[in-house]
Order: sequence, then C-alpha cells, then structure tokens
Amino acid sequence: WYLFRVERDYEGAKRVCEALRPRWPNNSEVPTLISYVLSRQGRSAEAEAYLQEALNLDPRSVPLRKVMSFVAISARQFPEALKRCDRVLEIAPGDGEAIAAKAFAFQAMGDLDTAEAVLDSVQPGTQGSPRLTWALIQQELLRRRYQKGAAIGQSALASAEVRGGRYRTLPVLVGDLQRLFGDTQGAVATYTQERGRLES
Repeated sequence: WYLFRVERDYEGAKRVCEALRPRWPNNSEVPTLISYVLSRQGRSAEAEAYLQEALNLDPRSVPLRKVMSFVAISARQFPEALKRCDRVLEIAPGDGEAIAAKAFAFQAMGDLDTAEAVLDSVQPGTQGSPRLTWALIQQELLRRRYQKGAAIGQSALASAEVRGGRYRTLPVLVGDLQRLFGDTQGAVATYTQERGRLES
C-alpha cells in the first residue's frame, strides 16, 4: 500500500502484488490493490475483475462491496449498483456510504422521489459519512432547495473528515448554494474564508 498511496508508484505496487499472489493466494488485499492500480491506469474492466476476485475471497467484506457499488455507478450500471447496495445493507444495515451510493444511483437515473425516500431513512449517527453528506447536499441541489443544502454543508464543514481529500471542494459548493438562494454576502464570506485557508 505504501508504494500505491504514498509514492504513487503504481507499476511498482502492481509488481509487488503479483509477486505476493502465489504466496498469499487467499489474501483479498492483493487483488484489491491490483484493481486499484488498474483503475488508476484507466483499465476499468480488468480492475473490476480483480475486485470480483477479491470479493470471492472475502464475500462478506463490506468495504469491497461498497467499492463495487461505486464502480457500477461510475459505469452507469444503475440496476447492478442498486443490487450491490442492497447486499451491503443486508450485511451492515444503516451503512452511510451504502445509503449514499443508493441515493446517487437514483439521482443519476432522475428518480429524485426514490432518492429522497432512501435519504429519509438515514439513522442518527450515520451523518458523519462524507459521501452521505454529498448525497444529502446533491439531493437539495437537484430539488432546488438551496438554503437547506447550504445548511447541511455548513454543518458538515466543521468535520475534519469532510474537509480533507476529495471533499475539499465542499466550501465552494456551500458558497454556490448560498449565492443561489440569494445570500450573496454569505457566499462572498464563504469564498473568502476558503481562499484564505488555501493560501495559508
């Protein structure tokens, strides 16, 4: 994982995994990492085959099943994505990321009523999932309830988990939502604060 995540030496990580496969034939992490490398290289079909191999080795793995759900959404295979989400929720009821994936699939299909019903099922304690936060905000954006979406985003900005990684654009989205519901001053303040944070 060090070569993949820190050094970003994808070919090196893949070589190490290929060398480990004969020694650890029952380890699901090896094909998982190979699938991530292939995905980074744009080889989606091969990546999914390795993910399926990893899942065959560890069929009750919730993280693997969630990755498989998002892979299906990316490929616009929404019925398959929904099946995979339902399987995750059978194993781990109330999982925030699986609920988010299910909502994203319905949103992408244009079925906002069903997406809303899925998001209404959110239990207390699952709101900390960054993906779930995005699904909730996206639902408000698609429904044109900009003020409510901005409020969800503002409450999430206090979370370090949401602030990092791929969620770093959340403050800009909050500013956009504020602007859309007419709070120009609030939007300017949000943009200015985020620019200051990025420049520091």
